[in-house]
Amino acid sequence: MEKLVGKMSFIRKILGKNLDSKVILRKNARRSLVARRYIPKGKVIEEEDIVIKRPGTGVPTEFYDIVISSMVARDILENEILKFGDFSKSGDWNGIKHRANSD
Repeated sequence: MEKLVGKMSFIRKILGKNLDSKVILRKNARRSLVARRYIPKGKVIEEEDIVIKRPGTGVPTEFYDIVISSMVARDILENEILKFGDFSKSGDWNGIKHRANSD
């Protein structure tokens, strides 16, 4: 048991001090923001409107804070994966959309 604990400590050192944050990032990897319910065109998105689900083919979870308070440019159905073009509020969307499409 002591060997196992020692090896675990060694692994934590190799992976870095932020192991817990890496676990959180991995948990949200390959996930997208999804409409929890129908969102009509022109509505400003609230936290209650979206949920995080797989697959990660839409707006990644890292853009959650930007999506909240963004205005919807079209009707979005319940359980529909959000895409970058679904928002009409500019903010920093243009730069983000460009960077996301260049990956």
